[in-house]
Amino acid sequence: MKMNLTFLLPFIVCVQFCPCICTAQQGDPYEIIQTLIKSKEISTNIPLLDSLTPWGKINIKDRKWDILNTEEKTELVAAVKIANGFKLHSDTLKIIPLLPSTEFLKSFEKGNAFTVELINKYKPFYWISNPIFLHNNSKAVFSLFSIPGLHVSYLYEKKNGEWAPIAEFDILMN
Repeated sequence: MKMNLTFLLPFIVCVQFCPCICTAQQGDPYEIIQTLIKSKEISTNIPLLDSLTPWGKINIKDRKWDILNTEEKTELVAAVKIANGFKLHSDTLKIIPLLPSTEFLKSFEKGNAFTVELINKYKPFYWISNPIFLHNNSKAVFSLFSIPGLHVSYLYEKKNGEWAPIAEFDILMN
């Protein structure tokens, strides 16, 4: 079976040119993941890759970003330039199984047939980008991949201590 990996291209580029360096960040990606679980966007029966990958380049002139104000767009562009990956820890996220990402990330760097074999071996699983936190950590932009299947980028906003989606874009089926 032939598999189209085009939807993974932004992350393959990131893995190739922006190694997954685990660093502290402003916001808490675990809160975003907990929100996805609570809202049933992701199932706790399906594993999640244990590394949140950094964003690749973005085209801030794309109309989808018009939902952000000028200050937020500037923050987003600056944050994407310095964003790193984030390693999830199973002791902090016990509710969902974590799939070791090292083999996947090395495979995506090479972009060979082994990548398809690896995906077929472990599917289904989730892959989430490291959220970019904006506006004093009150907004977050991230992508969710359900492999195989759906890719959605989200803009979430934190209101009264809870994260909620305010926009979905780049919705692709694979």
